[in-house]
Formats: sequence, C-alpha cells, structure tokens
Amino acid sequence: MKNSISELPNIKTTLQHFKSKLIRDIYNNFDILEDIYNLIDASIEDNPPVSVKDGNIIKKVSIKMLISIGKLLQRVKIG
Repeated sequence: MKNSISELPNIKTTLQHFKSKLIRDIYNNFDILEDIYNLIDASIEDNPPVSVKDGNIIKKVSIKMLISIGKLLQRVKIG
C-alpha cells in the first residue's frame, strides 16, 4: 500500500498537464494521501518479514502515534 500511495504525487503531476475542465477539477481535488503515507511509513518495520504469519511487521508505537492513528481513522469514511 505504501508503494502504491507513493505514486500518487506522480499521478497528480501528470494530471496538471491536461486542459479539460473535468481533469482540472480532479487535479484540484486530488489528495496524494501524504498523511496516510507518513503514518504507514512510521508504523511498518523497514524490513518486515515476507509472510504476515511471521509477525513483527508493525513497529512498537508511542501513545502519541496511537492518538494520531485514531484521529486519522475518524476522518476516513469507509464504504
């Protein structure tokens, strides 16, 4: 997911070259999800195991990080 989100700035840059009003509207409202990228980057181990079953994927986090995650989840609409 982190790798996919890291491509969003490139997609947004590509959109800026279009002159169509629809594409310009998409560009103006395009969220590159920088906050989510940073959260994933701060939360996932740098060299996680290949299999989720092996565990040790998520870094040990502080209370401050948990509060940030909670606030982010409150903003996200699922469904």
